Amino acid sequence: MIALADCNSFFASVEKVFHPGLKGKPVCVLSSNDGNIVALTAEAKALGLRRGDPFFKVKDVIEKNGVAVFSGNLMLYAAMSKRVQSIMRRTVEHTECYSIDEQFLYLDGYEKRYDLVDLMRGMVRQIALWTDIPVSVGIARTKTLAKIASKFAKQYKGYGGVCMIDSDEKRRKALSMFELADVWGIGPRTFAKLAELGVTTPLQFADKPGEWVRRHFHKPLYQTWMELNGYPRDHQEADHHDQQELRKDDILQGRPQGFGGLLCGQLLQHLEGTGLRRGMRVCICLQQPLPGRPSSVREHRDAKVVHTIG
Repeated sequence: MIALADCNSFFASVEKVFHPGLKGKPVCVLSSNDGNIVALTAEAKALGLRRGDPFFKVKDVIEKNGVAVFSGNLMLYAAMSKRVQSIMRRTVEHTECYSIDEQFLYLDGYEKRYDLVDLMRGMVRQIALWTDIPVSVGIARTKTLAKIASKFAKQYKGYGGVCMIDSDEKRRKALSMFELADVWGIGPRTFAKLAELGVTTPLQFADKPGEWVRRHFHKPLYQTWMELNGYPRDHQEADHHDQQELRKDDILQGRPQGFGGLLCGQLLQHLEGTGLRRGMRVCICLQQPLPGRPSSVREHRDAKVVHTIG
């Protein structure tokens, strides 16, 4: 089994940690140039605000409802992310950083000694106690199903912060209730093509024969289909890339170091939320002037980051 731990409205939650008076109030965090909303709390979403909204278009709504607005502080968010991740590693030995606010936890073998739901709920309580950051956890046989489970854990309070999909009955029910456009690995173009083919829910897609999926789509979507059916994808290819290239978690750990590395991490996280298809590779090059050299001298230390979209 694998778990996905997702920090709820992470940037906004970090701001609330350092501004305790905002508990229960709407909070928005803006992009680095204060152009768009990049994170917001459930209270802000209830006002009709959405991530990506241009600030100038919703300024009247924000002022009318007293929404607290903050400029993004990536250094602060990265520091809090490392603190949260360190608590997760105290609970589960094998973890994988997926983004600044998401962590995969490999739970194989833990079911022999622990109840997995109780174990994860204990971790969620400890993170809340030590950092005041709310976390939702999804547990399933594959990463894609774990991400779906984490969405249910976040949406429905009855789960107590942890939702586990551990049977075929639960898997089918979850897929029937989930939005197809929100499935990890299905972008706008793929969603549109699936709709043209008469597929409107994740369950309908999962029930299609594998040969049908291979005939109409690329290999990454076939892997998504496999994961929706409870079969983990082969990690050998991913491990090969990890040995040769910087991964997103390498960036968040400080390689490349400084603000440039954080910028790369945020850019990659943004790209994965766009229409780029799963399996595509993105290359980012940073140039930093060498120490002691005037800016007019065109000598730089280059950092190349190659990342494969989830």
